[in-house]
Amino acid sequence: MNDRPLDSSETLSENPYASPRLILAATAPDARSGSRPVVLTICGLLVLAVVLVFCQTGGHDFVNFDDDHYVYENEHINRGLTWDGLLYYSYHRHAYTYHPLSTLSHMVDCQLFGLEAGGHHWVNVGLHAITVVLLFLLLRQMTGRLWPSALVAALFAIHPLRVESVAWIAERKDVLSGLFFVLTLGAYVRYVRTSAAARSVGVPPTLRENAGETPTLQRHIPWHLFSEKIPLLLLSLAACALTVHTQGAAIQSLESISCLARGANVLVAYVSYLGCFFWPQGLAILYPHPVNGFSTSMVCIAAAILAVVSAGVFLCRRRAPYLLVGWLWYLGMLVPVIGLLQVGGQKMADRYTYLPQIGLVLGLVWAMTELIDLFAARGAGCQPARNTAGWQPAPRWRFLCALSAAGIVAALAVGAWRQAAYWQNSETLWVRDLMYPNLVGHYNFGLALASDHRHEEAIRQFKLACAITPTDEDTLYSYGQSLEALGRMEEAAAKYRAALAVNEKSVNANDRLAKILASQGKAGEALSCWRRALQEDPKNTAIGKQIAELLAAKKSSVSHE
Repeated sequence: MNDRPLDSSETLSENPYASPRLILAATAPDARSGSRPVVLTICGLLVLAVVLVFCQTGGHDFVNFDDDHYVYENEHINRGLTWDGLLYYSYHRHAYTYHPLSTLSHMVDCQLFGLEAGGHHWVNVGLHAITVVLLFLLLRQMTGRLWPSALVAALFAIHPLRVESVAWIAERKDVLSGLFFVLTLGAYVRYVRTSAAARSVGVPPTLRENAGETPTLQRHIPWHLFSEKIPLLLLSLAACALTVHTQGAAIQSLESISCLARGANVLVAYVSYLGCFFWPQGLAILYPHPVNGFSTSMVCIAAAILAVVSAGVFLCRRRAPYLLVGWLWYLGMLVPVIGLLQVGGQKMADRYTYLPQIGLVLGLVWAMTELIDLFAARGAGCQPARNTAGWQPAPRWRFLCALSAAGIVAALAVGAWRQAAYWQNSETLWVRDLMYPNLVGHYNFGLALASDHRHEEAIRQFKLACAITPTDEDTLYSYGQSLEALGRMEEAAAKYRAALAVNEKSVNANDRLAKILASQGKAGEALSCWRRALQEDPKNTAIGKQIAELLAAKKSSVSHE
């Protein structure tokens, strides 16, 4: 950035050196910010783009991955808005997380739509569309630039990486957090512009005007810009602590994923997310950790890429501060989900990019805007002039840029449409996911097939899951259920015994095994299994009834003898 003082006749928005940058303390938007009809038209087009890409989800079903715990099998949720449900989730966690606002939104959905999945999907689409429009309006307000702001919002709206957050009902927390995040930024911009501190100092680089002084661009960062954010930081730390506490059962131990493996995953994941951003192919719901870890060369290459990009944006921080802002936005917002604290078995997830990649889009779009202005001005033989709205690109440049941007948006929209189609139901989702074979994918695909009474196919998936993790209790139990449904009782009993070898207190495995044993006349073994199950679940009246009937039958048999 040029550090020259501004002429007293200039406004900040008229300064050609500052025109492409994000300046919160800018004066009223200039001509480039667009008239009200143009702004409203862009808002309508953004909403239309979101609807066209994601409207198909209105005909999609629930999936058997978290949607059951979040909605359709959760009695506190699927009954709609009830005092019992509200009271229960005011102090209980929901699916390993304390997020009462998301829980409340699911209750409202069930109140309005019941268990018709289409209504739940449309709410996600609507929340995402509102976030996109607000992001556009916020960037336009902050920068005074209409078309760059619109392009940032459009690329964020329909990128294929957004599909998981929008098309997955259980990811309501993503679209809700996105909405409140943009509203928070808007509130802060308003605060900066209206507070006395902002009027006298601003957010660097900003324009400071004192009576009788020539306006200059300030480099000094006052302490209050940090101190004012301390309460927000404390709230964030409290939320982090609460999240770690509630997700304790889902957090992987260092024995399962070592510190070295986590560090390697951090480097590779940062670069992999970049790759998915520029070339969004092969997207799936689960990306398992490699069995043998990451190769040393892969980790070194990832580290080198991150170092080069970080050094580059830092060196360009004066001439192109938006690159540093966008890059730090991307790096910083991924920290909680980058794998240092490993929740679940995935190495990365598309949904984690919902907010972080706004920073990437922001930096790249503003960089391209400045380059286009520069090349267009040189091509037209223009020079930067004062008291103008900046360099004016030649008509052919404007046309080529608009055509290129439209082509990129259209290509991403097609990719997002195709990706959203994989979320039609559980079967289509897991068929897609198994391009990366993993335990969770095979297990859940098997469950989807079993629920459709396709037990032979389900058994094949359970076999593949057991090949990956032979001691997974849930897989062994579901494997036994499918065998039992086919009448293969001995094999089913063997699977239930294997599940009990992993967890002898399993209520379901004890119950199912006891029923098989009772049907084979092995009353003593059956009684032992049912008693173990009842010990773990004393309120299970069905098991208590089975025990009573078995004891009555045994007593009757003895009396007849």
